[in-house]
Amino acid sequence: MALFSAQTSWDSSNHYEGVLKPFVLGVGVQAMLQLVSSWKRIVYKRDFQAFFAKKNLRLPLFLLALSSSYRVISSVLRQGTKWSDGKVASVTGLASGTALLIYPNISLVIYMTTKVAECMYGLGMEKGFVRSVPGFTVFLYATSTALLLHAAVVEPHNLKDSYWRFLNRITGNRISEMNRRLLDEFGFRSSTLQPSFWPQYDMTQVSPHLKEFMQKNAIPS
Repeated sequence: MALFSAQTSWDSSNHYEGVLKPFVLGVGVQAMLQLVSSWKRIVYKRDFQAFFAKKNLRLPLFLLALSSSYRVISSVLRQGTKWSDGKVASVTGLASGTALLIYPNISLVIYMTTKVAECMYGLGMEKGFVRSVPGFTVFLYATSTALLLHAAVVEPHNLKDSYWRFLNRITGNRISEMNRRLLDEFGFRSSTLQPSFWPQYDMTQVSPHLKEFMQKNAIPS
């Protein structure tokens, strides 16, 4: 009886740790994000209100709900059904994924989806279901970078602000100095961020088509 009680107490402490640890982690991560984004106001104005905003609880509550729902659902299915471990894990993962309603972050969803795909592909290679593709990691990063740069040129208004600022920083703002009004004819609204930007051209070096475009749109030479 003592052994049963001790075992139950040990399991309970593990459950509490497994549930509360993600919540505490979420609080810490959110506090660090606020510190990074609002450090000037915190340091110079001693304004700590950013730490106590209600929105800061979304990430900790999401991690709490994700962890607790996974543990509860998994425990119920393992004790109440004869399903295999794989089936229990799949159903539990799908059900606990509804915790994203608390913290509907697209970047987080994309990251988690890609990590799941990566894990599934890794397991597939271990089981011999799929083959290893040489250079796939390099190809994936090259493709992602190409898509990012293409969007930065053609549709910068559809990029996240953090990506746009990063690209401006590493290019010395040169990526913002492209004449995107010339691309508006293709229907992408490329000049949305800078609708009035027009560089100074040497009119002796421009094509007749560009001169016609400038006259048509009343752009001074």
